[in-house]
Amino acid sequence: MILFTAATLKELKHFCSSMSGFDFQGSTGHCTWRKHTRMLLLTCGVGPLNAALGLQSFLAAHPQTDMVINTGIAGSYDLDLLPIGSVCVASAEIWPEYGIRTGPGPADPELLGFPLSGQDTSPVWNRIELDPRQMSNYGDVFNETLPAGWTAAASLTVAGVSGTLEVARELAGTFNAGMENMEGFALAYVCRNKKIPFSEVRTISNLAGSRNSRDWNFRDAFSSLARLPAQMFKNG
Repeated sequence: MILFTAATLKELKHFCSSMSGFDFQGSTGHCTWRKHTRMLLLTCGVGPLNAALGLQSFLAAHPQTDMVINTGIAGSYDLDLLPIGSVCVASAEIWPEYGIRTGPGPADPELLGFPLSGQDTSPVWNRIELDPRQMSNYGDVFNETLPAGWTAAASLTVAGVSGTLEVARELAGTFNAGMENMEGFALAYVCRNKKIPFSEVRTISNLAGSRNSRDWNFRDAFSSLARLPAQMFKNG
Protein backbone atom coordinates (compact mmCIF):
# COMPACT_ATOMS: atom_id res chain seq x y z
CA MET A 1 0.00 0.00 0.00
CA ILE A 2 1.05 3.59 -0.67
CA LEU A 3 0.97 6.05 2.22
CA PHE A 4 0.53 9.79 1.71
CA THR A 5 1.49 11.81 4.75
CA ALA A 6 1.30 15.52 5.55
CA ALA A 7 1.77 17.57 8.68
CA THR A 8 -1.86 18.64 8.94
CA LEU A 9 -5.31 17.38 8.07
CA LYS A 10 -5.97 20.56 6.08
CA GLU A 11 -3.13 19.70 3.71
CA LEU A 12 -4.40 16.14 3.23
CA LYS A 13 -7.96 17.34 2.66
CA HIS A 14 -6.82 19.62 -0.15
CA PHE A 15 -4.63 16.89 -1.64
CA CYS A 16 -7.53 14.42 -1.57
CA SER A 17 -10.23 16.87 -2.67
CA SER A 18 -10.55 15.25 -6.12
CA MET A 19 -10.63 11.71 -4.73
CA SER A 20 -13.43 9.52 -3.45
CA GLY A 21 -13.99 7.63 -0.22
CA PHE A 22 -12.09 10.10 1.96
CA ASP A 23 -12.37 8.68 5.48
CA PHE A 24 -10.37 9.89 8.45
CA GLN A 25 -10.32 8.76 12.07
CA GLY A 26 -7.86 10.37 14.45
CA SER A 27 -4.59 10.82 12.57
CA THR A 28 -5.08 8.12 9.91
CA GLY A 29 -7.40 7.46 7.02
CA HIS A 30 -7.71 6.38 3.42
CA CYS A 31 -9.08 7.53 0.07
CA THR A 32 -9.36 6.22 -3.49
CA TRP A 33 -8.21 7.63 -6.82
CA ARG A 34 -10.56 6.94 -9.71
CA LYS A 35 -12.17 4.00 -7.90
CA HIS A 36 -9.18 1.67 -8.23
CA THR A 37 -6.12 3.01 -6.39
CA ARG A 38 -6.66 2.97 -2.61
CA MET A 39 -4.21 4.95 -0.53
CA LEU A 40 -3.45 5.20 3.16
CA LEU A 41 -3.29 8.64 4.78
CA LEU A 42 -1.47 9.98 7.84
CA THR A 43 -1.28 13.36 9.51
CA CYS A 44 2.19 13.06 11.02
CA GLY A 45 2.08 16.35 12.94
CA VAL A 46 4.11 19.53 12.60
CA GLY A 47 7.88 19.42 13.04
CA PRO A 48 10.55 16.73 12.80
CA LEU A 49 9.88 15.06 16.16
CA ASN A 50 6.16 14.64 15.53
CA ALA A 51 6.85 13.47 11.99
CA ALA A 52 9.32 10.77 12.99
CA LEU A 53 7.21 9.47 15.87
CA GLY A 54 4.00 9.58 13.85
CA LEU A 55 5.40 7.69 10.88
CA GLN A 56 7.25 5.16 13.05
CA SER A 57 4.03 4.32 14.89
CA PHE A 58 2.03 4.13 11.67
CA LEU A 59 4.47 1.75 9.99
CA ALA A 60 4.48 -0.52 13.03
CA ALA A 61 0.70 -0.78 12.77
CA HIS A 62 0.63 -1.00 8.95
CA PRO A 63 3.53 -3.24 7.87
CA GLN A 64 1.94 -3.60 4.42
CA THR A 65 3.07 -0.03 3.58
CA ASP A 66 5.55 -0.28 0.71
CA MET A 67 5.99 3.40 -0.23
CA VAL A 68 5.69 6.72 1.60
CA ILE A 69 5.01 10.05 -0.12
CA ASN A 70 5.22 13.27 1.87
CA THR A 71 3.07 16.10 0.57
CA GLY A 72 1.84 19.46 1.80
CA ILE A 73 3.04 23.04 1.52
CA ALA A 74 6.51 24.54 1.96
CA GLY A 75 8.56 27.71 1.69
CA SER A 76 10.74 28.62 -1.28
CA TYR A 77 14.23 30.04 -0.91
CA ASP A 78 14.08 31.48 -4.45
CA LEU A 79 10.80 32.57 -6.01
CA ASP A 80 12.42 32.64 -9.45
CA LEU A 81 13.25 28.93 -9.13
CA LEU A 82 10.16 27.95 -7.14
CA PRO A 83 7.36 30.54 -7.43
CA ILE A 84 4.37 30.53 -5.12
CA GLY A 85 1.95 27.82 -6.23
CA SER A 86 4.64 25.81 -8.01
CA VAL A 87 5.46 22.16 -7.29
CA CYS A 88 8.78 20.99 -5.88
CA VAL A 89 9.88 17.37 -5.70
CA ALA A 90 12.77 16.88 -3.29
CA SER A 91 16.08 15.63 -4.70
CA ALA A 92 17.57 15.47 -1.19
CA GLU A 93 16.48 16.05 2.39
CA ILE A 94 18.85 17.93 4.70
CA TRP A 95 18.74 18.63 8.44
CA PRO A 96 20.94 21.69 9.04
CA GLU A 97 20.43 21.76 12.82
CA TYR A 98 22.31 18.56 13.70
CA GLY A 99 25.94 18.86 14.79
CA ILE A 100 28.13 21.51 16.43
CA ARG A 101 27.55 25.21 15.91
CA THR A 102 30.67 27.37 15.91
CA GLY A 103 28.89 30.53 14.80
CA PRO A 104 25.52 31.88 13.75
CA GLY A 105 25.31 29.56 10.74
CA PRO A 106 24.21 25.91 10.42
CA ALA A 107 25.62 23.14 12.59
CA ASP A 108 28.47 20.90 11.40
CA PRO A 109 27.61 17.21 12.04
CA GLU A 110 31.03 15.86 11.08
CA LEU A 111 32.67 18.15 13.63
CA LEU A 112 30.46 16.46 16.23
CA GLY A 113 31.80 13.11 15.08
CA PHE A 114 28.62 11.08 15.50
CA PRO A 115 26.57 10.35 12.38
CA LEU A 116 22.86 9.80 12.83
CA SER A 117 23.34 6.25 11.56
CA GLY A 118 25.86 4.08 9.73
CA GLN A 119 28.90 4.74 11.89
CA ASP A 120 31.08 2.38 9.85
CA THR A 121 29.49 2.29 6.39
CA SER A 122 27.36 4.81 4.50
CA PRO A 123 26.98 7.23 7.40
CA VAL A 124 24.05 9.64 7.45
CA TRP A 125 25.28 12.96 8.78
CA ASN A 126 22.62 15.49 7.87
CA ARG A 127 21.66 14.64 4.28
CA ILE A 128 19.65 11.91 2.57
CA GLU A 129 19.72 11.76 -1.21
CA LEU A 130 16.33 11.18 -2.84
CA ASP A 131 15.35 10.12 -6.34
CA PRO A 132 12.89 12.69 -7.76
CA ARG A 133 11.64 9.94 -10.10
CA GLN A 134 11.10 7.38 -7.34
CA MET A 135 7.37 7.26 -8.03
CA SER A 136 7.98 6.12 -11.62
CA ASN A 137 9.10 2.76 -10.21
CA TYR A 138 5.39 2.24 -9.52
CA GLY A 139 4.48 2.60 -13.18
CA ASP A 140 1.15 0.86 -12.76
CA VAL A 141 0.04 3.70 -10.46
CA PHE A 142 2.09 6.81 -11.24
CA ASN A 143 3.20 8.48 -14.44
CA GLU A 144 6.66 7.37 -15.53
CA THR A 145 8.02 10.90 -16.02
CA LEU A 146 7.89 13.97 -13.81
CA PRO A 147 4.91 16.13 -14.73
CA ALA A 148 5.65 19.28 -16.71
CA GLY A 149 6.29 22.21 -14.42
CA TRP A 150 7.54 20.22 -11.45
CA THR A 151 10.98 21.32 -10.23
CA ALA A 152 13.46 19.04 -8.48
CA ALA A 153 15.46 20.72 -5.69
CA ALA A 154 17.11 19.93 -2.38
CA SER A 155 14.93 20.51 0.67
CA LEU A 156 15.88 21.63 4.18
CA THR A 157 13.97 20.40 7.22
CA VAL A 158 14.03 22.70 10.24
CA ALA A 159 12.40 22.73 13.66
CA GLY A 160 12.63 26.53 13.67
CA VAL A 161 11.67 28.09 10.34
CA SER A 162 13.67 30.96 8.88
CA GLY A 163 12.43 34.20 10.42
CA THR A 164 14.48 36.61 8.32
CA LEU A 165 15.59 36.73 4.70
CA GLU A 166 19.21 36.77 5.89
CA VAL A 167 18.79 33.45 7.73
CA ALA A 168 17.02 31.93 4.74
CA ARG A 169 19.69 33.10 2.30
CA GLU A 170 22.48 31.65 4.45
CA LEU A 171 20.76 28.26 4.69
CA ALA A 172 19.95 28.16 0.99
CA GLY A 173 23.49 29.16 0.04
CA THR A 174 25.21 26.75 2.41
CA PHE A 175 23.23 23.72 1.25
CA ASN A 176 22.22 24.78 -2.27
CA ALA A 177 18.60 24.17 -1.29
CA GLY A 178 15.40 25.34 -2.92
CA MET A 179 12.74 24.48 -0.35
CA GLU A 180 12.23 24.74 3.43
CA ASN A 181 9.89 22.49 5.41
CA MET A 182 9.51 21.02 8.90
CA GLU A 183 9.02 17.26 8.43
CA GLY A 184 10.70 15.87 5.31
CA PHE A 185 14.09 14.80 6.68
CA ALA A 186 12.51 13.01 9.64
CA LEU A 187 10.16 11.08 7.36
CA ALA A 188 12.93 10.26 4.89
CA TYR A 189 15.15 9.05 7.74
CA VAL A 190 12.50 6.68 9.10
CA CYS A 191 11.92 5.29 5.61
CA ARG A 192 15.65 4.89 4.98
CA ASN A 193 16.08 2.91 8.18
CA LYS A 194 13.13 0.68 7.26
CA LYS A 195 14.20 0.40 3.59
CA ILE A 196 10.89 1.81 2.37
CA PRO A 197 10.94 4.00 -0.78
CA PHE A 198 10.25 7.66 -0.01
CA SER A 199 9.30 10.68 -2.12
CA GLU A 200 8.44 14.24 -1.20
CA VAL A 201 6.24 16.48 -3.35
CA ARG A 202 5.14 19.85 -1.99
CA THR A 203 3.60 23.07 -3.25
CA ILE A 204 5.03 26.48 -2.47
CA SER A 205 3.13 28.83 -0.17
CA ASN A 206 5.67 31.53 0.69
CA LEU A 207 9.14 32.99 0.42
CA ALA A 208 11.15 31.45 3.25
CA GLY A 209 12.31 34.05 5.75
CA SER A 210 9.90 36.77 4.66
CA ARG A 211 7.36 38.18 7.11
CA ASN A 212 5.81 40.34 4.37
CA SER A 213 2.26 39.25 3.55
CA ARG A 214 2.92 39.91 -0.14
CA ASP A 215 5.32 36.94 -0.11
CA TRP A 216 2.68 34.51 1.19
CA ASN A 217 -0.27 32.93 -0.61
CA PHE A 218 -1.84 29.87 1.01
CA ARG A 219 -4.75 29.89 -1.43
CA ASP A 220 -2.50 29.31 -4.44
CA ALA A 221 -0.49 26.66 -2.58
CA PHE A 222 -3.58 24.72 -1.53
CA SER A 223 -5.12 25.01 -5.00
CA SER A 224 -1.92 23.59 -6.47
CA LEU A 225 -1.94 20.85 -3.84
CA ALA A 226 -5.44 19.82 -4.92
CA ARG A 227 -4.21 19.42 -8.52
CA LEU A 228 -1.32 17.10 -7.64
CA PRO A 229 -3.19 13.76 -7.92
CA ALA A 230 -4.30 14.48 -11.49
CA GLN A 231 -0.67 15.23 -12.37
CA MET A 232 1.02 12.30 -10.65
CA PHE A 233 -1.40 9.39 -11.14
CA LYS A 234 -1.78 7.53 -14.39
CA ASN A 235 -4.98 8.36 -16.26
CA GLY A 236 -5.17 11.57 -14.27
